[in-house]
Amino acid sequence: MISYRFKRRAFLGALGGGAGLKLILRNAEVSAQTATSPPRFLATYWPLSIIPGANAALWTPTTGPAGGYALQPFLDQGLAADMITIRGISAQSLPLTGGGSREGGMVTFFTGVGAGGTRANRGESDDAFAVGPSIDQVLLKNTPALGPGPSGLGSVNSICDNRTDLGEVSAKCMSYSHEQQPVMRFSGATSVENKPLLPTLSPLAQYTTLFSGLAPGSGGSGGGAPSSGGAPGSGAGGMAAAGGRSVPTAKPVADEMLKQLAMRRSVLDFGLAEITRMKGLVPGGSRHKLQIHFDAVQTMESSLASSIDRQYPSVTGTGGNAGANGGARGGNPGLGGAGGTPGARGCRVVPAPPPDTQGMPDWETGGHGNYGSPKNGSTDDMATHQLVGQLHMDVFRAAFVCDLIRCGTFQWAPATSHVGFKGLWPGDEAGIYQHHAVSGNPPGMANQGSTPDDIDSPARRFLFNVECWYFSRHAEILKGWKDAVDHLGNPLLDSTIVPFVTETDSYQDSRSNIPAMIFGGKKLGMQVGQYKTGSFSVSSLWGTIASALGCPAGIAPLAAAIPGLWAMPVR
Repeated sequence: MISYRFKRRAFLGALGGGAGLKLILRNAEVSAQTATSPPRFLATYWPLSIIPGANAALWTPTTGPAGGYALQPFLDQGLAADMITIRGISAQSLPLTGGGSREGGMVTFFTGVGAGGTRANRGESDDAFAVGPSIDQVLLKNTPALGPGPSGLGSVNSICDNRTDLGEVSAKCMSYSHEQQPVMRFSGATSVENKPLLPTLSPLAQYTTLFSGLAPGSGGSGGGAPSSGGAPGSGAGGMAAAGGRSVPTAKPVADEMLKQLAMRRSVLDFGLAEITRMKGLVPGGSRHKLQIHFDAVQTMESSLASSIDRQYPSVTGTGGNAGANGGARGGNPGLGGAGGTPGARGCRVVPAPPPDTQGMPDWETGGHGNYGSPKNGSTDDMATHQLVGQLHMDVFRAAFVCDLIRCGTFQWAPATSHVGFKGLWPGDEAGIYQHHAVSGNPPGMANQGSTPDDIDSPARRFLFNVECWYFSRHAEILKGWKDAVDHLGNPLLDSTIVPFVTETDSYQDSRSNIPAMIFGGKKLGMQVGQYKTGSFSVSSLWGTIASALGCPAGIAPLAAAIPGLWAMPVR
């Protein structure tokens, strides 16, 4: 009888470089020995904080950590038993060193140390630079269980829209390397900063980075890692602004891979064909777990390939009608019917997302603050913003399920967001207002109003409406994470910690009473299902999460865990 070890070697040799399927086989063998899932960490961010209302009436939950006015979406999606809500995080002691409350606030919040100064840019002096690594990189370096894994990637970063006032790096970056590099100060002097790890704008580019090695030959014609917002392996191409929308400037290097996804063979098709071959190679009790990998990939593959079909049409057939439950203000994008036969193997079910498949890139010239004129140059970004956020988070979910990475960051928009929202300004259903431009000078205080209808300022009510919009979208996405299982067959969210944070207290730029949420991690000891108020340093927030992930104590800038939020799990 041929031994299992011999069969396994022969199978791996036949794969000829299918690193992803090697990883799947490795995980199948591991799962036969242990059912304990690894820890995972994904820092997520929403811009421009909250409108707390009088005595925090608009923020305070009614059922554990959820419910009430702003936090109702998390209760509606059944996430109350999987989250912690916090009010009272402070970064006030960390100096901004000339940085703006939002620009410098981003740097200090995600590094836990004061900003080093401000960099030269197109005209504003408040673009802070970091003098320490960010929390994701600290955790990645000091927590062996986080990786880097077999994919060779320690972590990746994603963003849904890149527009800032004057190209500020700090407003659109959550991640900073341990590696340092020279930086030109705004004053003209030269200093040293921790290298910004800028996020990827395109879900497709992120998907290509993570999944192009899943099947032999699926990666197209080489190239390096994707540049921020550009084409994978090129640094050129990508999307350019035209009439306020994104249009392709050149076909990215990833087109060849996507053509294979849509026309010739999908990664899923390749993988499903291999399942039959693997039945005789893996332990019998692990076979069903292989399907988990392919289910996760299929979801991403369908969404992304359909986007390419639309931008670079190359298949024929009559598509179904779009779903009716999508919309500008709520709900997931409606799904279309099954597409026509593509002539070769293609996606079996084609969703119908909005025309754009990535958010807007940052401007390369000019100033775009628009304070006092928030409708100036505005575009209705809501449908695209919703879809891109869903796609980015689907990529992360699939990568975590398949155990390709265990660490990353996700940013809805920069701290100086130019995302335009239509229909959220009271009394102006047709008006499109840019988020950050409205926050510049709304009258009154953020702590006024016991109900949303008590908010007498249209600008403040707009900001509250946008806050609720982000919470609704994030809750919908995390419901999918709650329902997912990982490569070992365990609930994904139970061993994954997803903080959902912002950098200031309100539009008035306080950094002493910041809100935050933490999702998941119950198997790692997170004491979910509670609302916590008090005064806590940002370092203690990160220290709480670090404890749950297994990071050793005493690593700067982490502080002791916030009492009551984490307990050593029983193994």
